[in-house]
Amino acid sequence: MNQSNFKNTKDNPNKGDFPTENTKNTPNKGDCPSGTVPEKVNNCIKNSFILRHFLCFFVFLLLLIYLFLSCKEDTRTYYFLSNLKIILPALITAAGVFEGFNINRKKSFKEIVTKERIKWLHRIHNNLTEYLKLSRNGEIKREDKDKVTELYYKIIFNINHEDDIEALNAIKHYNEYIFAKELEKYILIKEGIIEIESIETHEVKKYTYYEYIKNYEELRNEVEKSFIKVFKEVWEKIKNEAD
Repeated sequence: MNQSNFKNTKDNPNKGDFPTENTKNTPNKGDCPSGTVPEKVNNCIKNSFILRHFLCFFVFLLLLIYLFLSCKEDTRTYYFLSNLKIILPALITAAGVFEGFNINRKKSFKEIVTKERIKWLHRIHNNLTEYLKLSRNGEIKREDKDKVTELYYKIIFNINHEDDIEALNAIKHYNEYIFAKELEKYILIKEGIIEIESIETHEVKKYTYYEYIKNYEELRNEVEKSFIKVFKEVWEKIKNEAD
C-alpha cells in the first residue's frame, strides 16, 4: 500500500475498506460491543431500583402502623389489624421475592459486562502486540503492510477517543512515522540524512539515522506506556465489578 493509497483509504473508504474514524460512536474503553448491553437494560435496572425501594418503604410503613395500632383495644382497630395480619406477610414475601429477583438480575448484568470487558482487553492487547511486532525497528515488510493497517484501525476503533486521547495520539504519531519511513520513494538518503514526507501534512523533515531510530524508540515507548495505562484502568474496573 503506497502513501497515496494509504491516505485515500482513510479519507474515502471503499467497500471492504476500513471505515473512517468516528469519535461520536467510539465505545468507552472496556465497554461491551454495541447491542450486547443495550441502554434499555440500564434504564430498567434504574427503574427497578426506585420501585424496589418504594415497595420496601411501603411495607416498613405498614409495619409501623401495625405496631402503633396494636396498642389500641377498640373493635375497629381489631378488625383492621386482623386484615393487616393477612396483607402484611404477603407484602413482605412479595418484597423479598422482588428483591431477590433484582439482586440476581444485577449480578447477571455485572457478569456479562465483566466478561465483555475481559474479551475486549484480550482482543485489543493481542492486536497491539501483533501491530508492534510487525512494525519493529520502524520497518514493515511489504507483505505485512495491509495487516499492519488493519490492526491499526482495529485498535483505534476500540478505544475511546475522548478518555483515551493520549493513547490515540501516541499510536497515530507512531503509525504515521513508520509508514512514512516505509514509503521508499519519499525517502532520500544523502550523506547519512533521511528525508521523510508526512503522510498527513506532506511536510518534509530531515533526520540523521541516529535521530530517526531515537524518534522511533520514543514513539514506540509512548504507545506502550499509554496503552498500559488504558489496560490498567480497565483491569481495575474488572476487579471492582468482581467484588
